[in-house]
Amino acid sequence: MHPLQFDGKADAWLRQRIYYAVTNRRILILRRAPSANFTSIDLERVPDVQLTGETATRGTLRFGASASPYPFSRMNGWFPAFDPVPQFLGIEQPRRVFDLIMKTRRDDARAGRSPSAA
Repeated sequence: MHPLQFDGKADAWLRQRIYYAVTNRRILILRRAPSANFTSIDLERVPDVQLTGETATRGTLRFGASASPYPFSRMNGWFPAFDPVPQFLGIEQPRRVFDLIMKTRRDDARAGRSPSAA
């Protein structure tokens, strides 16, 4: 194995060190490994939300366009935990989280709220 390639165990290890939250204004992602990184995205500024169901109870939410035409391929050592596009990977009840995000965005749009009002 090439030193820069990782197996599925490494990807799973990385995923276990990523935490997600949705507030009434933001999407929050805390990555604890391999280096600490905190991402906060205004719900109103998310260009695109994509829901991909891995099973009926687990799935992934991507917040932005895919950089690759094959976003979930494992070709060339690519793993979802290293994707630069912010995402909630393999979460439980992805449809419920997706619906919550979309409802919050619609409610904010109806109320005329902007991200700067947060």
